[in-house]
This record gives sequence, structure tokens and C-alpha cells, in this order.
Amino acid sequence: IALGFIRRKKKEISSGGYITCIYFHDPPERLFRKCVDWLLKNGFTVITSADLLEILGKKKTAPPLPVWISLDDGWIGNVKNVVPYAAAKNIPLTFFISTEPAETSGIYWWSAAEEYRHQLPPPFNEDLNKLWKVPEKTRAEIINNLRKNAKVQNSPLNREAMAVDDVKKISGNGLFTIGSHTVNHVITPNCTDEELEYEFRESKLKLEKWTGKEINMFCFPNGDHSGREAAILKKNGYLAACVQEDKFITGSVNLFEIPRFCVGEGYFPEELCHMLGIWQNIMKKLKLKE
Repeated sequence: IALGFIRRKKKEISSGGYITCIYFHDPPERLFRKCVDWLLKNGFTVITSADLLEILGKKKTAPPLPVWISLDDGWIGNVKNVVPYAAAKNIPLTFFISTEPAETSGIYWWSAAEEYRHQLPPPFNEDLNKLWKVPEKTRAEIINNLRKNAKVQNSPLNREAMAVDDVKKISGNGLFTIGSHTVNHVITPNCTDEELEYEFRESKLKLEKWTGKEINMFCFPNGDHSGREAAILKKNGYLAACVQEDKFITGSVNLFEIPRFCVGEGYFPEELCHMLGIWQNIMKKLKLKE
């Protein structure tokens, strides 16, 4: 910041006509407030999902410094740390919800795996990252077996995900859009076409039943995608999908690969650099030098 990276990046965004897309997971209230306040103070205009689609479809002119903000997974912390401030500041947000955690225990599968890793079969008990890379059928069997265990049923873990009533309440505010994040937070490249069909269709149907609204936005869990998902998403009535990719929208874009910058849960100065793609570019340059 002291070296002027923020100032130069803001000028670049403004002069280049960029659309900035950022997303959070479970940000602390203080961090979320600081990020929103910085955007507003610096002339950014927060747009809705509908605005984004119309702008990308050349049906609407983009406002000055447009920024689209979304939140992934449906963390219950969003209810307290994000929603009230966004509502008070009239900030539109899009929440991508995984439906299974919302309507069950509220514990994400990776949290259960971490808490009870000693009950996982090898090699997963030694390396949880492998659960993100195996075929979906294998991951589902392992996690389902883990959850059937009596110790997991009496888990000391606190609820992490919004409940169905939380999703309904958020959807009732016209500022907020609900989108799909699959049923089980699956990694889509690990899924068969049949599994993708289920995850896309069922999550959409459930969210539409809960909210009474059309669900046409999708977000890839973990940002992973293979390219074959778009046809199945279109078949199930989705209009767009977003990924994690460290770049701005500067012109035409694949509507099923909308890029977004990830904002973490650290200190504001660092996350501001993440929000504008500065930190990522510096890290890439350092890795190239290595």
C-alpha cells in the first residue's frame, strides 16, 4: 500500500473499464465492514447478479467501478457478520448455498473429516487433501460411513452452515440473491455426468422451494471445473456460473466461468490486496523468479 500499488491498481481498474468480482467465505464482521467501506469510499458501485448478467449480455451499461460481491458455502457466520451491515448499507450480495448442510446437521463434510480423521481409512486419515481428489462416489461413501458412526452423530462440533430458515430469511430481502453451490459441496471434475445432473438439479429445486424464487446462478465448489459442466448447467436452467480466477472482467467472458478474486479472513491490508488482485500477481512474479 505504501508503495502505491493500491492507488495504481484503482486507476487501472477505472481507466480499463473493468468489472471486479470478489467473494468471501466466512469473514469476520470487522473485516467485511472494512472491505465494504473501502469500496464505497473509493467510488465502487456494488451490482447485483442480475446487473452482472445484463452488463455481460450487453443489455445494460456498467456503472462506474462496478464490483460484484458473493459469498460461498452458506456459513452461518454470514447471518450475523455480513447480512446486517450489508442491509444497512444497501449492499446487494449473492449467497451460494450448499443445500445438504443447510437441511441437516449444518456440519460441512470436510470439518467432520478433520474432527474424526482417526476414523477415516488410509490414506485419508494421514492426508485429508486426498478426499478432494478422489472420485465423488469414493468421497461420498467415506463421508457417509463416517457420519453413520455414533460418535459423529453426537458430534461436539457447532453448526457451521445456515439452516433452511436462515436461507429463507436472507432470500426475503430483495437486496440478496441466492445461488446454487451443489447439494453436497462436491468437486465437479470428480463427478460423473449423472452425479453432476443430480447435484445441479436437486440443489436448484430445493433452493427454489425454500425461497420461492428462480435460481439461475451457480458457483463451483473450490473453484474447480473441467469445462463439461456448462452443458449440464444449461440443461438445468442455469444462466451463469462463477469460478475462482485471479483476474478482472475486461471484455467478453464465458458466462459459465466468471472469474472472481478470493478474499480471505486475515488482516484488512492484506485482504485489500487480495481483493484487487495485487497480492496474487506479486506472488506469481516471485514464484517465476524462483
